[in-house]
Amino acid sequence: MPSESLAPAVSPSQLAPSALLIAVAVFATSAVLCVIGYLALTVSGPWVGGPSERHWTAQELTVRRGDARPGKDGISVLGPDETGIVVIALNASLRSRDYPVIAWDALNVPDGVEATLLWYSDFRASRTLTRALAIEGHRIAPTDLAQDRNWIGTIGGVALARWTPNLVGSFRPAIVAVGFLAAWLALDARWQWNLLRQADATIEQYAGKSWRERHLVAEDGALFAFIEQARGKLPPAVEAAPRVFMVADSDYLRGRGAYYLYPYNVYFDPAHDSIPSASTMRAGDYLLAYSRGRLLYKPASGRLSWGAGESVAAELLLGEPGAALFRVR
Repeated sequence: MPSESLAPAVSPSQLAPSALLIAVAVFATSAVLCVIGYLALTVSGPWVGGPSERHWTAQELTVRRGDARPGKDGISVLGPDETGIVVIALNASLRSRDYPVIAWDALNVPDGVEATLLWYSDFRASRTLTRALAIEGHRIAPTDLAQDRNWIGTIGGVALARWTPNLVGSFRPAIVAVGFLAAWLALDARWQWNLLRQADATIEQYAGKSWRERHLVAEDGALFAFIEQARGKLPPAVEAAPRVFMVADSDYLRGRGAYYLYPYNVYFDPAHDSIPSASTMRAGDYLLAYSRGRLLYKPASGRLSWGAGESVAAELLLGEPGAALFRVR
């Protein structure tokens, strides 16, 4: 086997320095871009330099609404006005992009108080703009307005509104929960009242009666009584029990009638007011009709007819106004 010439091997140490430098450069560039991206997303205002912070003392604030008392240490809010609102304002001239963060030095903010920042700008001079303020540890937390589309232009005035909501007039989960519970209890009370009335009516109608007597006084008592008589005309419901066709004007009566006829081989249409075709019936079958006005029986000929030319030879076994039992011959 002829030998093959082999290319000279290249030592990994010959490639390592250049590959290492490239990897370090890529990593450093990625890190710098990540830092720049993070600063662009999180840091408000200019990164280097920029205007210094501005402060206002309590003596420069004005109470526009509510009851508040200025003092050497600040303004003490004593109570809201008749609408539950306190407004403390100051005159300012700020460039929105230079001052994106507003912080109020407010202490001992009571529970249940909502604080709102109000301002107007030359960009939207005809509107008073608002932003809800977060309250943390009974203090008003600083708010960053850099991403607020209304914090734009030159800010000409800033105000703090402290609002103590009334029982209604603001959306609060607790109020919604109370309203839901009250509505639920009202509906439940009506349901319980109806249930008690129904229980009283049921006791009056069925109490002290036997199983048969309870069926006779029920809403379908007349149907039960007729089928009780019809069962006396039927042969015993043994293994070779005959077929019984149950027809009635309503779905309810057909279903209840079939139930009372079990364990016979009962046939009925649970969804449609229909009479089986004569071709499906054979001698020895039974047809129980309840409130059927479309059946015509002629005793002289012994024919039972319905529909368009449908008829069978039949014998009337039991008949009442609106109800009948036939045996097919």
